[in-house]
Amino acid sequence: MAKKTNHVISISGGKDSVAMALRMVERKEHIHSLISVLTGWEFPELYHVLNQVEKITGRSIVRLAPRYDFGYLMLQRPVRKRGRNKSPPYRLGYGWPSHRMRWCTHYKLASIHAYLKTVAAPAVECIGIAANESRRLQKNYTKDKRIPVRFPLAEWQMTETDALDFCQQRGIDFGDLYDHFSRVSCFCCPLSNTNTKRTLWRRFPYLWRRVLDMESRIPHPCKTFHYGLTAHELTRKFETEGQRQS
Repeated sequence: MAKKTNHVISISGGKDSVAMALRMVERKEHIHSLISVLTGWEFPELYHVLNQVEKITGRSIVRLAPRYDFGYLMLQRPVRKRGRNKSPPYRLGYGWPSHRMRWCTHYKLASIHAYLKTVAAPAVECIGIAANESRRLQKNYTKDKRIPVRFPLAEWQMTETDALDFCQQRGIDFGDLYDHFSRVSCFCCPLSNTNTKRTLWRRFPYLWRRVLDMESRIPHPCKTFHYGLTAHELTRKFETEGQRQS
């Protein structure tokens, strides 16, 4: 008799991954575990969402943490030139993540892959990518070829709009996040677009203050937060825009 597939559902707390988890439970698929990598950079509302998922599904979410604290990685980790592990560091801290150095994604994926290796075969990682996200679906989302990946939302032809509707029908409360943002991941993500950052500055000032505080502690000059601008420079840009509009 063939072994049942051990599905490991990766949940960020956003609408897509939550809809995937809820529907897979409703479909009575064989689920090994629900997992979530928490860095401390998430929107505060997402922790409440994870609690709601546990209550609705009756399943506990395995909360994983990256190998290193993200504050340490950003501000204090010794950084050496590639291939020169014994050389003295040329700076401390990676600074803001960037398109060229998405160290945040690297450490989150490493945590997931380390967990997946503890799951008995056949194991499959389930990732919440909607049917209308063709570019993301084409990418390779695992470095470990021995662990297959599945995209249930795409299989079900469920779009991002469908996913949000599904979550709301099941009683998931995201606060007002999706009134202002199309995607919710790390509130301080430098890779988000201008409108997202402007909305964070205007609608969530307490989180923007955290962004400014984080940047003020970076021990080396850093202009990679937004197209060559620091978060402080971007703040002045937004303030100037507001003055012109008024």
